[in-house]
Amino acid sequence: MARWPPRPALRVQVVGGTAYIADGERGLQLANVSNPAMPTTLGRLDTYGAASAVEVVGTVAYVATDRGMEAATVNNPNYPARLGEYNAPGASAGIALTGGRAILAQEDGGVGIINVTNPAQMVRQGIWAAPGRAWDVAVTGTRGRSCGNGRCAGG
Repeated sequence: MARWPPRPALRVQVVGGTAYIADGERGLQLANVSNPAMPTTLGRLDTYGAASAVEVVGTVAYVATDRGMEAATVNNPNYPARLGEYNAPGASAGIALTGGRAILAQEDGGVGIINVTNPAQMVRQGIWAAPGRAWDVAVTGTRGRSCGNGRCAGG
């Protein structure tokens, strides 16, 4: 199996034959992985902040960054295009999407609940002051969990 990108990626989500890669300072990278032995570069989006996580829903990629979150259309994986940005009170390390909302693990700002029904104008709906630093989030149905500093909270 080939190695792509040639450095460690922070997070990867594969949808069909396309890998969406949160690649730190290099932003969002897209690769064709339909042949795992020969991945090829498709497109790239320079995010405003370092990309730490990615979640793809339909033709929109939501990218957690050290400035909050960005949304990009990926209907043409060769040319991802920015749709909008949400500036969080701190860096975002993890992201989960459910029912038109993004749940953001905000390292020093708890867990943000962001309305993403219009990716061009994302709006914070609430915040949960998770204990310790929030490094990642997961959502199943209407239940969410946040993890950081060796412990998880939520239910």
